[in-house]
Amino acid sequence: MTPPSGVRGAGSDFARLSKLVAAGGLMERRPGYYVARITAVVAFYAGYWVV
Repeated sequence: MTPPSGVRGAGSDFARLSKLVAAGGLMERRPGYYVARITAVVAFYAGYWVV
């Protein structure tokens, strides 16, 4: 039995999108970014209290 023309293949839209995002490397960890971001936030916070 063949599926109707409006029915897509196996898997949800989210599953396909998730595979594309993972293949593009968009979910890889970026520890350098987090260290820089936390350092900047702490520096601005300390600077605020100094002023």
